[in-house]
Amino acid sequence: GVNGMSCGHCSKAVKDAFMEIEGVEKVEVSLPPPPATITANVDIAEEVLKAIVEDEGYEFTGIL
Repeated sequence: GVNGMSCGHCSKAVKDAFMEIEGVEKVEVSLPPPPATITANVDIAEEVLKAIVEDEGYEFTGIL
């Protein structure tokens, strides 16, 4: 989950950041947060997702 997003610009920034991961095929970020759904053809470490969310200025609440 992702906390701290409050608008479409926020969710687009997070979506675009996730899409930069090699192997990610689809990202859905909904408002209100926290859910973000990532479809990928590779395993992505939770630490990588956490770093991306925090680099964008939001709080990572873990994988559901």
